[in-house]
Amino acid sequence: IGGRNMTIRQETNYPWDGEVNIRISIDEPTVFTLRLRLPSWCVKPELSINGERVNLAELEEGGYASINRSWQKDDIVSLELPMPIERLYAHPQVSADVGSVALRRGPIVYCLEQADHDVPLHRILLSAQSSFNARYDPELLGGVVLLEGQGMALSDEGWNDLLYSKIPPTAKPCTVRAIPYYAWEHRTPGQMTVWIRERPATLEATSVESS
Repeated sequence: IGGRNMTIRQETNYPWDGEVNIRISIDEPTVFTLRLRLPSWCVKPELSINGERVNLAELEEGGYASINRSWQKDDIVSLELPMPIERLYAHPQVSADVGSVALRRGPIVYCLEQADHDVPLHRILLSAQSSFNARYDPELLGGVVLLEGQGMALSDEGWNDLLYSKIPPTAKPCTVRAIPYYAWEHRTPGQMTVWIRERPATLEATSVESS
């Protein structure tokens, strides 16, 4: 840049972690603009230069943080992209997804696979209070962050040979594990779903009474 040699080194564990550190190595102070992408999924990114917080609102331009300054040797830019676990809902016109929810963390959309559950996936329900924790598993699927939480599973107890009943099925607590959608179908054959049913209030009340 401007006839000067420069090296930019990026260190990050993205997309599992939202911390991105960029070190600038340049022969002598040089003025130029460094643009960092601010992904649309991230609500509250934070930026600091050499440990000092920077007001992103003043730098954001077209989805990028545009940092224009005289860069010095070993300047460090730190971008923090918070990755809360979020629920996504489809447009009401998407009939197959009505009453269902998908899980996302950072840029990764998640799914359920039969390999992680001992009940059919279509019987798993989430309530509005169901919370999930993110956990990195280096041994699974080449190393991925899992989402683990508690849901409910519809029980077939008492149905015997019945196909229909005037009494709704009960639901029992179950552990729910979600893996990154891109990594599905790399273990045993089985069901997969991105969209998970949310538990209606009537069933929630039935579940509490039955417990």
